[in-house]
Amino acid sequence: MTTVGDMDGDLDLLVDTLAGFARTLAHGYEIADVLHDLTDRMRTVLGILGAGVNLLHGDRVTFVTSDSEAIASLERVQEEHQQGPCVDAARSGEVVVAADVAASADRWPVYAAHAASVGIEAVAGIPMRLNGSTLGAVNLYDDAPHAWSEHELTIARVFADIATSYVVNASQLDRQRRTAEQLQRALDSRIVIEQAKGIISAHRHLGIDEAFRVLRKYANDHHASLRATAEAVVNLGLRP
Repeated sequence: MTTVGDMDGDLDLLVDTLAGFARTLAHGYEIADVLHDLTDRMRTVLGILGAGVNLLHGDRVTFVTSDSEAIASLERVQEEHQQGPCVDAARSGEVVVAADVAASADRWPVYAAHAASVGIEAVAGIPMRLNGSTLGAVNLYDDAPHAWSEHELTIARVFADIATSYVVNASQLDRQRRTAEQLQRALDSRIVIEQAKGIISAHRHLGIDEAFRVLRKYANDHHASLRATAEAVVNLGLRP
């Protein structure tokens, strides 16, 4: 039975995790590092063997991280065979629980056999969902049969939401960063191309438009980018 003291302790750790998540997002840490930190916190707050995370990559469920080698080996089995409660959770978008994995051997034979070999007896897969789409699953593991309570699953959903938020936000930040880099490269290219046009114009006594056509033709004839050709004009003395 969960006591008030237990719930207070859970709340304290959840608040600490949320605060840590906010700091981590602000610092732009790697997704794998953040998810590993979350699995470690889940193990502590729930008092279970450990946790793991898998993500959907195309139509396959791919193992990302866990906080123990036993769990990692089981996650890799799921990835290899695309079979197990965590795969089902990621694909269905629904919570999938196995209070006693051995009792589910007919459903997941390879998975259940490996779970038994590494001492894992209970699993719960919590989908990572956003706007109707599922990104993957946060997975709970224990080394004894475990009837997962609604209280535990609610806490796990909070962690799954944290993981989902980080993955989505980090991906958006990465896209924004790449876009900013591309814009800067476009700006840099424009500047060096303008310089090259001016040099060719002065060297060949051409108008700027004609100088640009000369630059572009040279780049095309030599299978080079316009920027690379312009840089050669400006920095290496090339005169098309």
